[in-house]
Amino acid sequence: MNRKLRLFVRITMIVCIGLFLFPVLKAQSLPLPYIKGATINPKVAFNSSTGIFTYQYIITNFPNSIGSISGVWFDIYLPKGAQLPSTQGLRDNIAVVLSEGSEQDTYQEVKGEVVPIAFTEAPSGWDGGYTGDGPAAFGSPESPGGPLHPGASTGPFVIQSHGIVGIRTFRFDPDDEQGSVGKYFHINQFTMTIPQMNKILAAYSQALRAVQFFTKSLAPTALPLNCDPACMVQFLLNEKEQAFQLGWITNAGVANSLDAKLNEAKKKLQEGETQVTINLLKSFILDLEAQHQGQTGQGQGASTGNAQTSRKHVTDNAYYLLKPNAEFILYKLGVTNFQ
Repeated sequence: MNRKLRLFVRITMIVCIGLFLFPVLKAQSLPLPYIKGATINPKVAFNSSTGIFTYQYIITNFPNSIGSISGVWFDIYLPKGAQLPSTQGLRDNIAVVLSEGSEQDTYQEVKGEVVPIAFTEAPSGWDGGYTGDGPAAFGSPESPGGPLHPGASTGPFVIQSHGIVGIRTFRFDPDDEQGSVGKYFHINQFTMTIPQMNKILAAYSQALRAVQFFTKSLAPTALPLNCDPACMVQFLLNEKEQAFQLGWITNAGVANSLDAKLNEAKKKLQEGETQVTINLLKSFILDLEAQHQGQTGQGQGASTGNAQTSRKHVTDNAYYLLKPNAEFILYKLGVTNFQ
C-alpha cells in the first residue's frame, strides 16, 4: 500500500468513526461538545491472597462543560523496560467490549504492549474493553445510562490487575449530538496531494484535542525488569514525589516526612534488616491514614477541597496510590497482615 493510499485510509477511518465535529470546515455555526473538565474519584485495594489490585472510579463531568462524556480512556501501555504483569486470576464480566470481535481476540492484538486488566463492573449502559487506537476505555453509553451530562456523576467503573498502582493519563471524549464528522469532510483521494491530506489530518487532530479533556489519576502500571523490594521502594518514592508535584499531597512537611520513612526503609533493606523495613513501611501506612482527607474530586485542576480546614494533606489520589503499593511491597516481603 503506497503512502498516499495509506493516508486516505486513515482519513476514511476517521470519517467513519463519526464521533466529533470538525470546526474548521463549514462547522463554525454548530456548537462543539467541549468537555471543560472532569474529576475522577479513585479507590484502590490490594488483595494479599491473590496479589490483585482492584480499582474503582466515580466519574464527574464539570457543570460548565458544553458536552456530555461518552468515553473515558486510560493509559495502560507497558512502560519501556518493564516486566509484563501476570494475567492469573483476571476475568471479564462485562459482556460487550468497545472494539470489534471478541475480547480475547482484541486482547491478543495488544498483548505484550499493555498492562493486562480485567473489566469487572460498569454503570448501566456503559461497557469496557481494549481498543486498537487506545489501550483501554469505558464508553459507548446507551439507554438507560446515556452519556454523562454536565454536572452529573456515575460509577463505579471497576477494573482489576496485577499491575502496581501508577499515575496515568485519562482522556474524556464528548458525545457528538450533531451527527457524523463525515458531513464536514470533502475529500477526493484522486486529486488531493499528500501535503493536503497531512494538513487535514493535522487540523482534525487539533480540533479533536480541543474538545477532549485530559487529566491524571490512578491505573495499573508495571515495575522495571528484575525489580527487587529495594527497587520497589524507590518506585514508591518516585510516585510520592510526582503526587506532591501534582498537588495530591498539599503540605511539603508531610511529603518530607513520608520521604524520610521510605528512604530509611530502602536503606534498611539494602542492609538486610528486613523486619525494620517492615516496621517502617507499616508506620508509613499509618502516617497516610492519619493524613488522608477522605475527599472526592481529585482530578487534575480540581479543588483540593478541605485540605486547609481539615489540617489533613493526603488526597484520595495520593492515598490510593501510596497505600496499596506499600502493602504490595510488604506482600513481597512475606507479610499478609498490614496492620
